[in-house]
Amino acid sequence: MKFLPYERLKIITALRHEEVLKRLDDVIEPKRYFRLLQSGTKPYQGSRESSHFEVSRIIGYRNSFLPIIKGDVQSEISGCSVHITMHPYIPVIAFMIIWLGFVGFSFLFFLYLLVSSSTDLFVGFIPGGMFLFGYGLFLGGFKFESVKSKKFFRELFEAREVEEMGIANPFETVG
Repeated sequence: MKFLPYERLKIITALRHEEVLKRLDDVIEPKRYFRLLQSGTKPYQGSRESSHFEVSRIIGYRNSFLPIIKGDVQSEISGCSVHITMHPYIPVIAFMIIWLGFVGFSFLFFLYLLVSSSTDLFVGFIPGGMFLFGYGLFLGGFKFESVKSKKFFRELFEAREVEEMGIANPFETVG
């Protein structure tokens, strides 16, 4: 199981480079910041510049953990490959690090108090529970959407092979 809301994958397809780019253009519309009660005509919003794209899924509900999807299309001998990274928005990551850090430190402080003196055992469950809830919300909200996007891109590019890749640097650009 992956413990961070960050994913990298490589989709290998028999489609030509131009066909992959055309299919991307068919599913991406320009980004709009306010979508009040309006769904898009296409499933993703964002941009594509030459062989690089950066998109996010258009959803009819709020999910702060919606993945930013960055990708590069590269020609191969028999088709092409699409390298994709997914991660939440940077401000969301920063907020969750601060929140999880605060409640994690509170829980560790409680453990210190529990060992060094007599403290009510129930009090420690509050920061511990908040940490588990926050982490579960962070990871679950991200995975809920990333699974949908991975399936969508596999089908869109008629994937011949999909290679899940490990973590290198979550903030580097693909390519």
